[in-house]
Amino acid sequence: WAPAGTRIPPWRAALPMKAAMQLQRRATAFAVLSLTACTALPQTGVATPTSPPAVVPAAPPPPPDPGTATTRPSDGSDATGTGAGASTAPAPADDLWRHLRDELRLPTHADRPEVRAAMRAYARDRDIGRVFEGRGRTLMPMVVAEARAQGVPVELAFLPFVESKLNPSASNAGNVGMWQFQASTARLMGLQTGPGIDARKDPVRATRAAYTYLRRLQRIFDGDWMLALAAYNIGDGRLRQLIASSGTRNVWQLPLPAHCRAHMARLAALWEIARDPAAAGIRIPSVADDLAIERISLDRSLSLAEVALAHGVARDDLGLLNAHLGGGSVRAGASLWLPRRGAGAPAGLSPGPAPRNSHPGPGAAGPGGAGR
Repeated sequence: WAPAGTRIPPWRAALPMKAAMQLQRRATAFAVLSLTACTALPQTGVATPTSPPAVVPAAPPPPPDPGTATTRPSDGSDATGTGAGASTAPAPADDLWRHLRDELRLPTHADRPEVRAAMRAYARDRDIGRVFEGRGRTLMPMVVAEARAQGVPVELAFLPFVESKLNPSASNAGNVGMWQFQASTARLMGLQTGPGIDARKDPVRATRAAYTYLRRLQRIFDGDWMLALAAYNIGDGRLRQLIASSGTRNVWQLPLPAHCRAHMARLAALWEIARDPAAAGIRIPSVADDLAIERISLDRSLSLAEVALAHGVARDDLGLLNAHLGGGSVRAGASLWLPRRGAGAPAGLSPGPAPRNSHPGPGAAGPGGAGR
């Protein structure tokens, strides 16, 4: 302090100013330090991690309830095999091929080189899928149903594929129909042949006759189905001669004609394909095992197309089952086979006339034996 009018020396006046400035600087620094310390302290209830959190594996989901759970593939496709990258959809429960796999009972011949070669040939032949998807869709259920009805191995149902590729109208060197019957054998088995009629082209009656004939051949050869099938091709008389001259009953060791050996190999190859089509590299389309066949009579002349329309069945199915009618008009009073499909149609055949009860005579040729 200085009295009024007293002059303050400059060195004394400057001293308080410096002190004030120092005090100001110290206060400012303290405030900054206090603010920094406050912001560095964690706030209550707010996480402030300094590194990414650890990844904890999720617990596995509980096992699904087998009664209600469904499975969906991780690739985004649905469980029925229709999505991207999915394999072939599973066959329906009434699929004929699934039933056949469960019913095959004859020994396998997959170790035979002839059979393996025939399997490779079938894998290269795209006709096998087309035939089973086309004619086979109608005819195979009928042929299998008759095999079950007569108590013969279902393997025999593949024989008409080898004989004619399931063609009821096939004709080759005098052998006619899906089962390739000769006229003499057909008459022996009660299949009428003549001008304007050839029951060998009737797939239902010919199938019944073929199984009846094969059962008789099996009895001739003491229950051996392989010998019965060889005799069907070349005749039981010729086969007995080959057995007598060679001293063996093994069908693969017999000196069979080349066409008969190839015939047997193709048939045995089909059995192996039926057991596991995927392993053979062959896709066989699903065929519903729900076909029933009944016999009807017409009270007036109609075309097959008109009959199909009237009964609500496919014209192609009707034509295959009635190939013996020639595909034209059916006269009044005539009978024909009518297919029925669906859950309400029990698989099988309606009763029909049995082939004439006669025994193949000594040396009788098989249905497609002589002349082949």
